[in-house]
Amino acid sequence: MQHEPAAQFRAHEVRSGSTLLARTIPSRWLIAGLLAYLSLGQLLLWRFLDMAPAAAFAVAAPLVALVCWSATRPQDERSSPDPRLAAFLIALAASTALFLLGGEGRVFYSNIDWQVRDAVLRDMAVNPWSFAYEAGSELEVLRAPLGMYFVPALAWKAFGPVAGDWAMLVQNSVLLATLLTLASTLFSNMRERLTGLAVFILFSGLDALGALATGRWADHLDAWAGTEFSSTITLAFWVPHHALAGWSGALAFLLWSKGGQSIRFLVALPPLLALWSPFALIGTLPFAGVAVAGAMHRKQLHARDLLAPALTLALAAPSLVYLSAASPSVGAGLSDLTVVQFLFFEAVETLPYLVPIALLAARCREHRAALCVPALCLLVAPWFRIGTSMDFAARATIPALAILALLTADALARRRDGAPRGVRIWLCMALGIGTITGAAEVTRAAVHRPAPRQDCSFIDAWNLSFGRFPKDAYLGRLNDMPPLLRPTSPSAAKPSGPGPCSFDGWYRPLPPDFSKSRD
Repeated sequence: MQHEPAAQFRAHEVRSGSTLLARTIPSRWLIAGLLAYLSLGQLLLWRFLDMAPAAAFAVAAPLVALVCWSATRPQDERSSPDPRLAAFLIALAASTALFLLGGEGRVFYSNIDWQVRDAVLRDMAVNPWSFAYEAGSELEVLRAPLGMYFVPALAWKAFGPVAGDWAMLVQNSVLLATLLTLASTLFSNMRERLTGLAVFILFSGLDALGALATGRWADHLDAWAGTEFSSTITLAFWVPHHALAGWSGALAFLLWSKGGQSIRFLVALPPLLALWSPFALIGTLPFAGVAVAGAMHRKQLHARDLLAPALTLALAAPSLVYLSAASPSVGAGLSDLTVVQFLFFEAVETLPYLVPIALLAARCREHRAALCVPALCLLVAPWFRIGTSMDFAARATIPALAILALLTADALARRRDGAPRGVRIWLCMALGIGTITGAAEVTRAAVHRPAPRQDCSFIDAWNLSFGRFPKDAYLGRLNDMPPLLRPTSPSAAKPSGPGPCSFDGWYRPLPPDFSKSRD
């Protein structure tokens, strides 16, 4: 009997812990937090360019609050189910593990693109805002999607480079956890949610088959075709800024198409994505356009629904102009893909998923609406390019690939009204082969040592790493900047510091003939 109080206390602890984990987080809070953080980046760009007086920030803050309020108001009787705290904690653990393995926090190896990204973060931290690089008689400014760098750079300024590294990890992990938590509301129970999480993280085209068929096997399998649809793990490891922006667009579309969220979140989001990834903005626009066209056709789009997108467009207008002030040499046009290459690429990358999901869509109207737009995007994107590399196909398709991943997860997770057994077996086989791509990325992260801290400026890091590529994706001439955005008296960017500035010992996974993105 003397042990009963202790037993009762432990039982109370279990019940209290269970009750805490079962608490719900309002979906509108998560959406508002995402929009507020993306809006913060817009305001920090104003400060980075030294283009607005302090009073402008006092005016902008209420506008951000109005954006969050307007975008999360219900359009009609529909509303998203609210996720539980347990879902957020699971998502946060998975997100943190993913980005840690990708090299953030410098615990594991980070891929070669981080040589330049580390230098960008370093320059934004050690130089006063605004600053410019001296290129002969010209001054050049950073003109790139800097949304991912602002807060980590401020952390570095305040507390040092280690704080900057960990701020990047925390920022990206919390953002992805927020997206995954909202995505969990698309599934009915914990088993389905865990299945959805696993399928999304492991999702990839059948790159191993393509690499074997073309003789281009390497430990970075995504690049086998000369064009690329990237796996989820590849995106997280190589280009988290593009990935987070593209996944945000996919989530907004799915929440709308499943009937849980009004159209306001979906149409308010795109302008805020450009500062993280212009390609993700481009990839999200077809989904927003289809939603708007459908709402207009059904006469469900009202003037009040346009308040949130009007406000985000106003907030993001400087960043959209800033990003468009590019060198004319960036260019755009058709890719050099042949019809045979295209057909084989699609057969390896998308058709193993599109065909079975299309069979399900023929039976289920709910799948039809969510499948047609991503399928069209995945079939069209490889024919176009922006710049000199394959970035457009690899990055503008992130929303479409994320939607295809979640449709695959939905088909595998549902037992009663899900896919027929044959379709489920086919999807599991495709997913199993696709998992080889992510496994190669994780293996490389585990085998090679963490990236050493460098003291390179962006110019030196680029010349050391990718000197044969133009810097147009990152720099723009000061005189080409629009007058309202042009820094009036930028300081000279500091050169590389006294610390190490060499990448000789940094493992490079790509054979030299592979075309890889340089963003």
